[in-house]
Amino acid sequence: MEHCKYIRNKEIQPKAIVVAPLCYNSGKQVSETDTVSIIDLIEDVCKTYSVNRDKISIAGHSQGSRHALRIAKANPNYFSACVLFSWIPNSKSPNDMENLPAPTCQTKFIYENRSSANHYINRARNFASSYSNISVETVPNVNHETVVEAYKTTDIIQWMINQTR
Repeated sequence: MEHCKYIRNKEIQPKAIVVAPLCYNSGKQVSETDTVSIIDLIEDVCKTYSVNRDKISIAGHSQGSRHALRIAKANPNYFSACVLFSWIPNSKSPNDMENLPAPTCQTKFIYENRSSANHYINRARNFASSYSNISVETVPNVNHETVVEAYKTTDIIQWMINQTR
């Protein structure tokens, strides 16, 4: 697959690369094919640029955070960090957070600090309490759709860069 056809300029060596695939799959779980596709995309970027493989991170928002979490768990030694914005359990498997083992990388759950999110925040905190590599943060004055923009995104990118596998 030719994922990186628009970023083939090898003279550019950025300090960080953010790859943001749009993966719409209508509420379904991430399939093995989706996981392989994301890893293939990252591998293509690694072939194009000089990437420190000990500092590869993954992030997602809402359902995308569920996918990011599943990909991190399916590839336990691949990622150094995982950021999950507004992670909401699958409605068909309401205990999917509790039923899955934690990712091995440093992980942050980030939620909007609103009463409508309290149930998810409390579940994430309960889940995180058993693991030293998982933290939960809240962001005031935002909603589900704006939590990513409202959060200090450069701080999150810097946090991900600072994590090492």
